[in-house]
Amino acid sequence: MNKSRGLYIILFVLLLCLLGLGGHYLLSKGVIFQREERIVKEEQEEKGLKITEPEANSEIGCTFTISGKASKEWFFENSFPYVIFVEGKEVLSGEIYSDYDDTEKEMISFSQKIDCKEGCLGSGEILLKNANPSGLEEYAKEERIPVRFISSCAVPDIVKESTE
Repeated sequence: MNKSRGLYIILFVLLLCLLGLGGHYLLSKGVIFQREERIVKEEQEEKGLKITEPEANSEIGCTFTISGKASKEWFFENSFPYVIFVEGKEVLSGEIYSDYDDTEKEMISFSQKIDCKEGCLGSGEILLKNANPSGLEEYAKEERIPVRFISSCAVPDIVKESTE
């Protein structure tokens, strides 16, 4: 009776070790409990886009840079559009430019300095859209980067007093 009990204990310990090693392997490969940041980067790569700055959910000021790499499909005539929303309201839009040539086959680097002068305070979102000159929905791609503007970027009004 003692021998069979010892055998069961050894088998139970081996089973626990196998389960622990298997769980550790799955966790390290991101199969279980994926971190949100890793998921966002994987989704960006599927879209042909890798954003390096600003990071999702980061705090940024009035002047910041949008940078990263994108596949050629994001560009038309070396640019693609962006839109900045704060508290659900569009406050700024423009183009992100790159100096690539048509011989480049890899991901194309881009970096654009943005100066948000008005309305940039609070929860916001940067929307990047691929250049889609055809306007066809099947070619449209976009990426949303949630951010928080931490300083007021409004230009103060100067009140002039008139003297009589």
